[in-house]
Amino acid sequence: MGLVEVPMPEERRWYKDPVNWLTIAVLAVFFTLVVTSPTFQSWLHSLWGAQPQQTQQPVQQQLQQQQAQPRLFTVRIEADASNATALVNGSLRALPATVRAMEGSLLVIEPQPTELHEPLNTTVTVRVTGNATVALRYRRVYTLVRVSIFGAGQLLVNGTLAGNGTLRVRPGALLLVRAVPDLGKEAEVYVNGSKLSLCATCSPNPLVPIEVRGDTELVAVFGSKRIVLHVDTGNMSVLLKARDWERWVNGTAIIGLFAGEPVNVTTFCVPFGDAMKCVVAWAVSEHTPRGLLNSTAPPNFTLRSFNDVELRAVVSKVKSGLPSPVTGGVLMNGSEVPATMMPTSFAMDIRPWTARYEYLGNGTWLIDSTGSNQVVLDIGASWSKAVVEMWVEANYPGEAFARVTVVTSPQHFSGCAWSMPSSIPVGSYHRVVLSREGKILEMPYGWSIVTVRRESPDPAFDVPGRLNFWLIGVRVRVRVEVTP
Repeated sequence: MGLVEVPMPEERRWYKDPVNWLTIAVLAVFFTLVVTSPTFQSWLHSLWGAQPQQTQQPVQQQLQQQQAQPRLFTVRIEADASNATALVNGSLRALPATVRAMEGSLLVIEPQPTELHEPLNTTVTVRVTGNATVALRYRRVYTLVRVSIFGAGQLLVNGTLAGNGTLRVRPGALLLVRAVPDLGKEAEVYVNGSKLSLCATCSPNPLVPIEVRGDTELVAVFGSKRIVLHVDTGNMSVLLKARDWERWVNGTAIIGLFAGEPVNVTTFCVPFGDAMKCVVAWAVSEHTPRGLLNSTAPPNFTLRSFNDVELRAVVSKVKSGLPSPVTGGVLMNGSEVPATMMPTSFAMDIRPWTARYEYLGNGTWLIDSTGSNQVVLDIGASWSKAVVEMWVEANYPGEAFARVTVVTSPQHFSGCAWSMPSSIPVGSYHRVVLSREGKILEMPYGWSIVTVRRESPDPAFDVPGRLNFWLIGVRVRVRVEVTP
């Protein structure tokens, strides 16, 4: 059986169908409309975490908006005075200062006065239209007076106490300056390095006028004052002794020294027939700022002057001789036992005896020594310990001094003495306890232990156990109580 080939119908092609093309066109238009729609765009951006795309504006519109926004500018504020400040819209600023402000805004600038200057304008108003610089003008209305003080003293300016520092005054002002030194000092005043004359013949601390025209330096220096001592000894030998120097004068002398410097004056007598020729007093003339001050002083004294001074010796013939011993007593176990006070001839070859003594009772003695004198107290009974009480009633010109010792051997004394650099005070009480061998058992404040060799051949010093009192320029009451 043979095969018969049957022909197939012709295959249909889709693109050859116009209906298909019409369908594709409709779908494309629909897809485009959906994709470009705002709703689809918003959904798509939210799906991917993106923001909706802003609609771009034309460049010209953006430029117009930028030109419409206010601009920021810089304003610099300066001043022609140092350390100037200004209030800028109520805020204090140190100048120079830079301020940033919006275009069209107002800056209210109020310059403030400085230490030496004041502004020419009280308020400056600036409207900001661009970057700018504002210069504030000042004028100087004060000057500075720099004050320096050296040494011990006070400086008064227009009646007010001034110290190290700076004064602010108007140019042309008149300052009245007074330098007041402490006692023993003198003042020197300098203005811009030049020393002023303080008029030595005027009042003690004269007013000095100073006209201030510019910045000024005012310096006050207070230093030790120098004075002049004129001495006329009347041809007697006199020893002048200070802390750092000593000088013998036998006639006249002119000596320079510091004001207030203590000078010990010691006179010496010379034999004159059956008597002695001595300086019995000094006539003292002190040249004070208020005039001449006259006074007298004993033969031996301590001079302390703060002004030029003159010493003139009063010389006279003095009969030599000593007072008689006086019998009295001391206390022993509450009872009075006999004792005798007697003078010594210590230094009688150079000065006369100038003391008196008397017994007051109850173991108490009065010793009045206007110069330098020594007495001894002989205690008849045997004793091992002595209590010496001393009340100071008066001082005489010069440095008052007291010493209490016991004669331990014909060649040595032991005890204690007033050792302060000033006079033994009036009204003070002193208690000394010592043994017969010279050991100090009790000593008051201001005293020091002394051991001395015999100072005079006087036989009053021959007996051990006697008490020796050396007193200079002082009147005292002394009570003695001994223990067997």
